[in-house]
Amino acid sequence: MKKRQKGFSLIELLVVVAIILIIASIAIPALLQARKSANESAAVANLRSLASAEFTYASRNNQNFGSMANMSTANYVDTRFSASPSTFNGFQYSEGYGVVGLPAGTPTTTPTGFGFQALHQAPSSDTDFEVGPDGVVRYGKSGSPSGQGEGTPLGK
Repeated sequence: MKKRQKGFSLIELLVVVAIILIIASIAIPALLQARKSANESAAVANLRSLASAEFTYASRNNQNFGSMANMSTANYVDTRFSASPSTFNGFQYSEGYGVVGLPAGTPTTTPTGFGFQALHQAPSSDTDFEVGPDGVVRYGKSGSPSGQGEGTPLGK
């Protein structure tokens, strides 16, 4: 009488591996898209925080806006913004940026104005964000001259 071996056959193992690969091929792109969305949402929130900190800083400093380092020293923003440019969460934040879409002549450098930009650094994103003295966060696709340009307000 032949002794029966315990375990799985090669075909059974291949079927299980194939099922796992199919599930992974569906889940991984969704996870990458979720990460991209989270980083972009964080960039928008950070720019809104920077604009809010600028308004608070100006209200307490003779209507003069401050640099990222000034606001970090005064504890209006955390130390990640103590230098310009600073990079985290896949975006590089810089100041003194001329924001596209503002009325002509609007100052975007301190002390009479401000302009912050969040440039994507992660290859998974291709959208940049910016905010100026009007407090409106704008966005646009990097490096694409056609289609959606820089300076489109969020929600439009």
